[in-house]
Amino acid sequence: CATGTNTQEGVAAFADGATALSMQISFSLPSDWTVALGLNVKLKWSTSVTSGSVVWQVATACVADGEVDDAAFNTASTVMDAAKGTANQTNDATITSVTVTGCAAGERLHLKIIRDPAHASDTLAATANLHEVIPSYWRGI
Repeated sequence: CATGTNTQEGVAAFADGATALSMQISFSLPSDWTVALGLNVKLKWSTSVTSGSVVWQVATACVADGEVDDAAFNTASTVMDAAKGTANQTNDATITSVTVTGCAAGERLHLKIIRDPAHASDTLAATANLHEVIPSYWRGI
């Protein structure tokens, strides 16, 4: 829980350390979605430190009607984002053209959001708090 003077909200806390951490959300792709529209994902996050970068990864898996809801995930798409110079400010990290192999309109889309603090480019020596995951279905957010 992130508690401020005026707000209180739940966040996904991705701690620093040697182990990759992940969370998943699922939703249905729109009935008019096509692979040509693509998928972009914006991650809104914050941290208590003022320097260092976090590496975020997003992997997808889709399940159609009548399929077992345990599909293998595609290779993760990656973005690196630097902490703001002021503690607890929100950061926007955007991954464009997320890999959506095997996905089609109307299918259930599983998004796995990952932080791998052992990644060579992840230099954030603190917890990264994920506030929001914002998908978009066109070539821009």
